[in-house]
Amino acid sequence: NRVVPQQSHSAGETTVSDRYETIATGTMLFSRRVLWQLACLELADYNAIEWLFGRGAGHSIIFYDALQEPLDSIYSDPALRLGKLSPHNLFLTDLLDGGIVRLVADLTFLLVTFLLTVRLIRLRPYTGLPIALILGLCLMNSMISNRFGLLYDRYDYIFTALLAVESGASDGEDIHENCHGDSPTPT
Repeated sequence: NRVVPQQSHSAGETTVSDRYETIATGTMLFSRRVLWQLACLELADYNAIEWLFGRGAGHSIIFYDALQEPLDSIYSDPALRLGKLSPHNLFLTDLLDGGIVRLVADLTFLLVTFLLTVRLIRLRPYTGLPIALILGLCLMNSMISNRFGLLYDRYDYIFTALLAVESGASDGEDIHENCHGDSPTPT
């Protein structure tokens, strides 16, 4: 029975040494897997209305506070984990809190972002590819470490706004085409 490092007292985060120890022992996602399994068990108890609209904002955090097993074997001090645990997965968080309605909002947001990224890559690959990589990393982070869901991830908003500005700036024309005098000036 391996005990995963506890959370430190500062801001609910694990210490650097705890993170390295977790990675070194090969159990980096062990606690996430337990949190995800508990979230899935919670979803299994939802009725039709709850599947549609969820159980309200913050439920994805609150329901962990009432659980003891198997959390006691992972986070031994219940006082330290009170209000700090969540699924850390954007899809599970949104299903628990806002149901299918909120999940559809996430998926719509992701689809629009994907389409804008593809458009930008086609128009300006040197700008579009770095933005696409950053957005991809934001999405991956939201799938394993986001506490509140994609629609509340400030980093995703920053890069999505950057993508929207870059993508919509020129309606298919390169906004930088006249910067170096490479093309004639419109009359």
